[in-house]
Parts: sequence; C-alpha cells; structure tokens
Amino acid sequence: MTHSHPDSADAWISRGQAFIEAGQTHSAPRCFARATQLEPRNPGHWARLGKVLLSLRQFEPAQDALRQACNIDGALAAYALARQAEPENLNCAVAEALLLPPIYRDTTDLQQWRSRFEDGLARLHAEQPKHPGWDDQILGLEWENFSLAHQGGDDRDLQTRYAEFLAILLSNAVPRLQRDVDRSMLSGPAITSGAGSSTCRETDSMSGVISLDPFPMD
Repeated sequence: MTHSHPDSADAWISRGQAFIEAGQTHSAPRCFARATQLEPRNPGHWARLGKVLLSLRQFEPAQDALRQACNIDGALAAYALARQAEPENLNCAVAEALLLPPIYRDTTDLQQWRSRFEDGLARLHAEQPKHPGWDDQILGLEWENFSLAHQGGDDRDLQTRYAEFLAILLSNAVPRLQRDVDRSMLSGPAITSGAGSSTCRETDSMSGVISLDPFPMD
C-alpha cells in the first residue's frame, strides 16, 4: 500500500500495524515515524510510535514521541485561549490550572509541574467565589487527577484540596444535599458505620471523588 501511496500517513500506519500483527514489531517504528513526518500535528501518530518504542524498550525515543503526542505546550496555550474566550467555562478553568504531562524529563521537570499543579489548585479555590457560573457545571465536569500518580509522591493533600473544591461547587449547585439529617432515625444497636464512614471519606479524598458524609467524625 505504501508503494502506491508513499505520501499517505494512513498507509504507513496500516503497514506498521501489519508488521505488529505479523510478529515483526521491530519493523513498525519506521512506519509510524514516517507517518509523523507526513502529519506531524497528528497526536495519534506520535502516540503509536511512542507505544511501539516502549514495547521494544527503546525508552528515550519513546519518551520523545509521547511528549509530541501530548503536545503539552500546545494544550496549555489552547486552554489559556479558551479561558479568555469563556471565563465561566469550568472545564477549561480546571484543565488550564491542573494539566499535567504523562511523563517528565527529569526530577526538576517533575517538581516544576507539581508546583504548577499546586499553584493552579490554589488559584481555583481563590477564583471560585468570583465565578458563580461554575456551580451549575459541576455535574458535567470531565476531569481526573490520575496523572498525579505518575509522579510517585504523596498526593493525599492535593487530592483532598481538589475534592474540597468540587464539594464547594456541588453544595452550591445542589444545596439540598447539605440538609441536616434527623439523627433520631439512626438510633439503635445496628448502626456501627463510624469506621466505615471514616474509611470511605479517606478513600474519596484520595481519588478526588466528592464525598458528602452527613456524619463527620470530628
């Protein structure tokens, strides 16, 4: 196919996939690399190249390819422009503040991104009162902090602060979830959920999931 369509990125991708399926993975990188040359702005081509290089344990070139796939600088610029155009867009605000790359050049690079994440989280908390429009978008927020796990650090405090940010927006959007509960309804020997509630709160704060436990264990 590449003989008849030498300038087709899709043809080179298909040829690379055929090599992998035939058990000739070592021949696939040059096909995917050719696709990135033909369409350098296509992140999918860079991702394929990075993935196959990882499988061949060629870690340094794989890292370079995956960085191109993420195009982290371009993503930051895009989110910044989106925020200017739509300052009340919650998804853009969170993405611009908390974006992280999947891999890092070295320890210094990792620390710089972690510091940026911390600053972005603090900025979200500070800006929240100024953006009441964020409240109604909380149920449609599409974001997770899974990339923090790639840093190998203790993320408890960061995930807790992120969960607190979400809880504020949710309580504003759906205030009935914050109503007091009649504790007399819970009297009786069968109620032994204190330890379980504490564990659930800890798990939720670590994952960034909103937890509205009506019985805080102070």
